[in-house]
Amino acid sequence: MICHGVGYTEGFRPASLHDAYLALGAWGLPVSTRTTRVDDAPGALERIAYWGEHRHDVDHEIDGVVVKIDDVTLQRRLGQPREHRAGAIAYKYPAPRGADQTARHPGSTSAAPDA
Repeated sequence: MICHGVGYTEGFRPASLHDAYLALGAWGLPVSTRTTRVDDAPGALERIAYWGEHRHDVDHEIDGVVVKIDDVTLQRRLGQPREHRAGAIAYKYPAPRGADQTARHPGSTSAAPDA
């Protein structure tokens, strides 16, 4: 399990999601060591590109990244409808191509070499 956000809280009012992650980590809860706070859209685009190039360096498979509004007050003002989070957007990377892609999809047919 890795904590990726904060829901309902009592007595805990972090100003930013980054501050919440720091507190959760200090309390011994698992948080991602790969989160980065950026100040603008170009910074977010740079991180999206970085993880697109380094996605296979992660110890588990990733198919994209999520960009979130850091300011908790702004997140709440934007709202969080059940269908989607107004304060976050997911960026999905293109699916892998070739033999690697076939191996990841159960039920796909591929010719196995004779032994």
